Amino acid sequence: MITWNLTYNKIGPIGVFYLGETVTTLNISGNNIKDKGVEYLADILRCNKTLTTLSLSDCGLEASCTQRLADALRTNNTLIFLNLSYNQIGPRGAQYVGDALQNNSTLTTLYLGNNRIRDPGVQFILNGLRNNKTLSILDLRHNGIGSRAVANIVDELQNNTTLKQFELSGNHGDCVAIGVTVQFRNDRTLTTLDLRQNQIESTSVKYIADIIRTTTSLTTLDLDFNTIRDDGVKYLADALQINETLITLCLSRNEIEHCGVHYLVDALKNNTTLTTLILCGNKIGDIGAKYISEGLRNHQTLTVLNLKDNQIGSIGAQNLVEGFHDNITLKQLELFGNHGECIAVGAAVGLRNDKILTTLDLSQNDISPRGIQYVADVLRKNSTITTLILTHNQLRDSGVHCLAVALKDNSTLVKLHIGNNQVEDTGAYDIASVLRVNTCVKYS
Repeated sequence: MITWNLTYNKIGPIGVFYLGETVTTLNISGNNIKDKGVEYLADILRCNKTLTTLSLSDCGLEASCTQRLADALRTNNTLIFLNLSYNQIGPRGAQYVGDALQNNSTLTTLYLGNNRIRDPGVQFILNGLRNNKTLSILDLRHNGIGSRAVANIVDELQNNTTLKQFELSGNHGDCVAIGVTVQFRNDRTLTTLDLRQNQIESTSVKYIADIIRTTTSLTTLDLDFNTIRDDGVKYLADALQINETLITLCLSRNEIEHCGVHYLVDALKNNTTLTTLILCGNKIGDIGAKYISEGLRNHQTLTVLNLKDNQIGSIGAQNLVEGFHDNITLKQLELFGNHGECIAVGAAVGLRNDKILTTLDLSQNDISPRGIQYVADVLRKNSTITTLILTHNQLRDSGVHCLAVALKDNSTLVKLHIGNNQVEDTGAYDIASVLRVNTCVKYS
């Protein structure tokens, strides 16, 4: 037998003793092997010349158990993968592991997540990595590592060139940022960085900004659901001034206000690669919308801009209309969750610039007569849209009149749905007038 996968059984120390000498992969995670079982494993590590993978996750191991394994690792020259996550080794256990790493030249992957090693334990691991040239994957997730350890991590790993995956999520936000900084410095092939929901604050972003400045591979950065705020955006914006690879930037729900948007817009004036910017669920308001409309008026790169749920009102909507009047590159402007006029503005921009759009559904968006005017103005010259759904809004007769005027010149639209819009006799008359001129359109 080459591989044993015996997770979550009832294997005790004697069972470990019977597992043999020729095994290459041994996974006994979730078993109560106790100190005696670890002692047998240590003997296997000393004598076995074939074992390359050992998983002991969730085995109730404490520091004393780790000491036996670490002693064996000093002389073992075959083990490549070791998983000790979800145990209770603590700082002292981390010290034993760190000491072993100083002399081990074969282990490439080490999982120590959920072991409560805390700040002192991290330092012991870092000590072990000073002269280690083989470990490429290190997982320290959920270990109670705090902000005080961050400076030490930065100093100790500044010259490390082998660690290509350094997992620190579930610790202080700065730790997560430091981990990915090390990864991107040592692995020049990484293209995507997903840091959603990592409790990253504004001070942590400076480390991520360093990646943006120096990377030649990163194309997608996702920081959704953190708290980087305006100060954090400033770090990103400064880095974007010189970055030439990032295509997609996601900053949803980060408590960003109008100042943060101002920083971003200024950066985009000099950036010619970013095509997608996601800012939904922030608080940019009408002032932020004005900054966007002024700063991106002549921007020729951005094709997708998501501003959902940003407290933008009718004034901000009007600013966006004016700002994007001559913009021909923005094909998707998302404004749902703001004032009803905003939604219509986003739809109007999409209608004008997206030459393959055939169906537009704006139902249940509280669009007013003034809002539908923005859509009608563009609809007059549109040659692709065949179905327009506007049911359950607030168009009333005046809004229907705007549509009727536009449709006299439109020969493409086939289906128009305007049910539940408080349309009365005057609106019905406008519809009838269009049907006499435009025989393509069918109303419902």
